[in-house]
Amino acid sequence: MQDLWLKLEESSKKLGTHNQKYILTISKYKDELLSALERHDSLDKIHFWNLRDFSDDMDTIVDVGRNLEEKLNFLGCYYAIQFLNMNLKAVDALSMELVTSKENQRPAIYKAFMRKAGKKFRSLTASYMNTLLYLLMEGEEMPEFAICGVGARADQDDIDVGIITRERDVSKNFGLAISKLNKQMIIHSTRLHFHPAEMMGMDRYYSTIQEFWDYLSSHNHDFVFITEVLGAAKIIGSDKLFNDFRRDIVYRYFYKPYGNNIYHEAYIRGILGEIHSLLLRSPKKDYLNPKLDSIRMLKGFIYLAKIVWGLDEVNGWDILEKLKELDKEEEELYNQLEEALSSVEIFRYIYQLFIVQDEDINLNEGYVFDNMDRIATFLGYEQIGAIRPWHDVVHDYQVQVRKSHEIAVVLFDRFSSHLRRITVFSELIKESEKEEPSINSVALNKSTPMVGRFQTHVSDTVALFPLSAIKTLKPKKEEKRKMNIAFEYIKRGSFFEGNTYWDDLLEVLLEPDGKVLKRYIKDFNLLTPWRKEILIKSYVSVGKYSFYPLFMTFRALFKFGRNYGGKELFLEFNRVFLKLLPDFNDVTNRIAELFGDDPALVNDYLMVIDSEDVKIFEMALDGETATELNEILDNLKHLCLLYYSTSSYFKGFFYSILEKLPEYVKFLSSPEKLKEINVGVFGVLEDIELIKERKTELGDYYNFEFVRVAMLTFEGAPLEQINAEFTEFSDNYLTHLFLICKEEIENQEGHKIITDDLFGIYKAGGHAREQAYVDDFDVIVLLDSDDENLRKILSRIIIKMNSEIIKRGMLPHYRFAEHFGHYITMLSELEEYFQQEQDDEHFIDKSQLLGSKLLIGSRKIEYEFVDRIIRPYIFEQSEKYISQMIKDMKARHIAQKKLMKESINLKECRGGLRDIENFLLIAKAKFQIRENICDNVFNILSQKNIKYKDKIEILKKYFYFIKNLRDLYRLTVAADDEVAEDTMKYLVRFSPYRNEDVPTASKKLFNKLKVCNIETYGIIADLLQGFHISL
Repeated sequence: MQDLWLKLEESSKKLGTHNQKYILTISKYKDELLSALERHDSLDKIHFWNLRDFSDDMDTIVDVGRNLEEKLNFLGCYYAIQFLNMNLKAVDALSMELVTSKENQRPAIYKAFMRKAGKKFRSLTASYMNTLLYLLMEGEEMPEFAICGVGARADQDDIDVGIITRERDVSKNFGLAISKLNKQMIIHSTRLHFHPAEMMGMDRYYSTIQEFWDYLSSHNHDFVFITEVLGAAKIIGSDKLFNDFRRDIVYRYFYKPYGNNIYHEAYIRGILGEIHSLLLRSPKKDYLNPKLDSIRMLKGFIYLAKIVWGLDEVNGWDILEKLKELDKEEEELYNQLEEALSSVEIFRYIYQLFIVQDEDINLNEGYVFDNMDRIATFLGYEQIGAIRPWHDVVHDYQVQVRKSHEIAVVLFDRFSSHLRRITVFSELIKESEKEEPSINSVALNKSTPMVGRFQTHVSDTVALFPLSAIKTLKPKKEEKRKMNIAFEYIKRGSFFEGNTYWDDLLEVLLEPDGKVLKRYIKDFNLLTPWRKEILIKSYVSVGKYSFYPLFMTFRALFKFGRNYGGKELFLEFNRVFLKLLPDFNDVTNRIAELFGDDPALVNDYLMVIDSEDVKIFEMALDGETATELNEILDNLKHLCLLYYSTSSYFKGFFYSILEKLPEYVKFLSSPEKLKEINVGVFGVLEDIELIKERKTELGDYYNFEFVRVAMLTFEGAPLEQINAEFTEFSDNYLTHLFLICKEEIENQEGHKIITDDLFGIYKAGGHAREQAYVDDFDVIVLLDSDDENLRKILSRIIIKMNSEIIKRGMLPHYRFAEHFGHYITMLSELEEYFQQEQDDEHFIDKSQLLGSKLLIGSRKIEYEFVDRIIRPYIFEQSEKYISQMIKDMKARHIAQKKLMKESINLKECRGGLRDIENFLLIAKAKFQIRENICDNVFNILSQKNIKYKDKIEILKKYFYFIKNLRDLYRLTVAADDEVAEDTMKYLVRFSPYRNEDVPTASKKLFNKLKVCNIETYGIIADLLQGFHISL
């Protein structure tokens, strides 16, 4: 015998640490219990090592106890022994079956195990609770009662129970006995959770059938509570009372083909709303949560099936068995559901048994993998090479979760179809499709009560229930005859207040023909202003429970109803919504969840409201947030900021990418993820066969990258990085666009286009200097050949490119097209043009050429270009070119001074960007520098002019400051170069003055710009003088 006790204690160590309390209880009371049994010659009556006759054993143990305290301690000890025995024998049997079975047999084994484990646990706890209760009543007559299990039968972390009594006023000792019973369960067993009593706000543990009825009559949205009621299974107590409970409460939710299904519908709406949110939920990549990932969703469908088919079975496995008998056509679907549920359930059960009774499994915690290996090994997984068992068990878990979602999508459609057939709104939906309203057979009138239970005499499908928001409405006589569907929807929906599933009605509202939406908006506008206001408040109040149907209604109005006055009605809705928003519960978390589940829906809303409303909406996001929602909330706040603090220039690109990929908004605060997405967009180009689609995808790549780099700019990334990354994707875009358009022309011509390396596309202007956010694409296309046919074919490529570049909101500018009448300029034409140079304006053309950089073509064309054009007409005539540049700078300064503006033109003012860029061109001509990137030119000048290195470095710093200011201004205010002190307020958040008040910060930033311009001009003058050039 002693060996058996030691073995029990040793074997129990493999279970989770939460089982230690049972070992402690055994070690504390076992010897006393055995001695007492021996004193009464009753030791052989107790089945310590066989899981049967729990009640008889406990009765014997009660008999040998000398007083109440000892009896309770002995019972606790016995329970602890049997509890550990039960779990150890169960897992040993499971382990043996898994070892000797094939992999495809596992789901059936899992199911059988879960059923048996639940049954044994329920049997043990029922015997314990029954014995305790009668013992604690101390001989007093027991009232008629039933204790029901309302949670999962196999769950061992707690036992959810509901206690039903026939009468409200039962003996005081019964309540005390329940309290003492609960205390004993906490000490020695599994704690009780009196969830139904808690939810009903009871000051006692028990409730009458009438109290259940009354609570559920006013809380039909509480699908969690209703699910517990539907799954109620008697543990101990009166069979008659429990059957009465089922008849009066449970059957209320069963489908009645020819009866009233209002409560049936209420539960369906509640549970579908929950499942809908779970389907939208993205499983956290670093966490496993079996309940949220799969179990809650699948069990929700099981209980939906229970009420649709009218099944008395309460255990999920029993319901599934019955469904397979009754619904043969869907037997395979039920088998799949059973397999997914059993696989995830067994994983959760074993993890909680062996490790810890938590729902979340954090894969970021290093020790978790050792724990997972234990679970995996127990479930039959083995290490294969370097692949540990936990890899396979997690993989299979995720497979079953995906399967759960696939099954859920099918079942969701089935049950939502059932809902559409039985809903109280079916008659109203038919009415909504009519152009003109018909006589309202159920209109509100003075004789219709606004409060009270469901009025079956009014209609067997329409309910009139309390609706505080519209109870003051009294229709005029002329309104009684016509059905206003906007009013009827909210009136009939009042019974379902608190439910979150309204997709069936939203689908009707969003039907392509627009009939219902048009009628809905029209009927809204027929109401008097104060009635309309009250009705809008009623609709907006849905947001107390779920934002999803409310935002879907918003979308219907502003997106699909704009031709019927929907936008105007939406603005009225939004005004009320933003006013009521602070009063809603848990706003921050619920909006973050909605954004995480359906970012496009929230983005659509933000896209149509004005900047001030976006700011008001953003203020609601400052509440406390669940840790797992922090990243989502950061992205949403980032999105709000973009909507109220960016220019139409930026938004043009931003809107285009959101139309293509709404999910993009989920990663705005994560540049790495944005980069991954954009690389993926670019990577699929080669796999697209149709040229038109390839062009579209390439354009999307440009837009995506533009936004990504803009986000880096907002985050304060160095200008060098911004310029480099912007240039990289711009060059990628133009290069691949050329190749695609070339392929298109080759297909039309039926042969390859060969240029013998005589063709080159040069970028010019800011693009050539590798600067971000340039105004346009300055392009020079050169051909070292006089073959007109080749020029014509290549020109067709350029024309194709032009149409695509324009779609990016950029204007391609071909500097020499206006001189020669062709997009493509021959080198011989350039030579002739500069040989006959008469026009002082030629220096502008030379500046374009000097600042150009080869993008497409070989070094062969570059060598020819430099030898025949750059060197003879710019480098060798640098004094003339520099003289013309100086003259132009002076003329521009005079013109700017005459404007007498208080604003500053970042580009054209004295000491602005144009002066710095022209200085670099002058230096390039003087020192014969072919390099184009500004940063590199500054470095070369520093090396060539060591004496002026410090001044060059300061000039470079000022250049970056002004250029960064211009970039931010273009992205946040407008694609314009004119700035004033007042407009600096949009840029202060990016400046060192961000923590000061806005007016002061704006002034300081503007003054810094002024000083920068003055000093820039002075440095340029000094450097030119040092180069023996006077300004």
